[in-house]
Amino acid sequence: MKTHTILIGFFLTLSAAAFAQVKDIQINAKVVSVPLDPAALRDAGLTLDSTAAVSKLGVIPAEKVAEVLAKLEKMPGHTLLNAPSVTTKSGTRATSQSTREFIYPTEFVPPRFSPAAGDKPVTLASGQAVTAIPSTPESFEMRMTGFRLEIEPVIGPDGNTLDLNLAPELVTFEGFVNYGSPIKAAALDKDGKLQEVVLTENQVLQPVFSTVKSTTGATMPSGHVLVLGGASSGTLPSATNKPDLKQEAKLDGKPTHAVFFFIQAKVFTP
Repeated sequence: MKTHTILIGFFLTLSAAAFAQVKDIQINAKVVSVPLDPAALRDAGLTLDSTAAVSKLGVIPAEKVAEVLAKLEKMPGHTLLNAPSVTTKSGTRATSQSTREFIYPTEFVPPRFSPAAGDKPVTLASGQAVTAIPSTPESFEMRMTGFRLEIEPVIGPDGNTLDLNLAPELVTFEGFVNYGSPIKAAALDKDGKLQEVVLTENQVLQPVFSTVKSTTGATMPSGHVLVLGGASSGTLPSATNKPDLKQEAKLDGKPTHAVFFFIQAKVFTP
């Protein structure tokens, strides 16, 4: 009985030790957008190294992040774009995303007249009409817009330090570029004067997207927050913000918003 008691105690100790070593990792992220105002950002303790790429701004304690977020919330135009959360294991890649399908045409049937006129001018008899049929979409593609985060955390030997490999991405819709041109005709007005008439606007709209993304890594204590920052010129997605399908794209490439990723990783025992 004594031997059995010792063995049972030994196995119970092993089981407890193994259970204690099973740890999960909670990933909490916030994606925040504010107008690109360098002075206001400096006041919040944030400085973008570049507006052309995503920069790693540092690792800070959660308490400090709360102060930074409070200052950002006071800025006019502040928007919380996303706040994903996901749980994973050490060495296991996790993905969290909040996206919207954006379907748009890529190929068009050329404009035409009915009755067909070919390449010749259309001459109409009195009372005769002609219909101009604009370019018609026939093939479509889909682009995902919104936020996506891929992250692979690894718990260090001390059980409290985390090595992160991550790839955040934010895709926004900037607007449309019109590659079409109006189809016009000449007609006599009531006074017998020749006037130009637009038969159809014949719009061929193609969307422009802006992408803010990064593939990076960091080592930090459990519970701390990695801060990444970039800039965007597109329409930023949120729960109440849908793309404006009449919006014209600005092709100057000038960013209008600063976008910050606050990514916290925390070790816990389930």
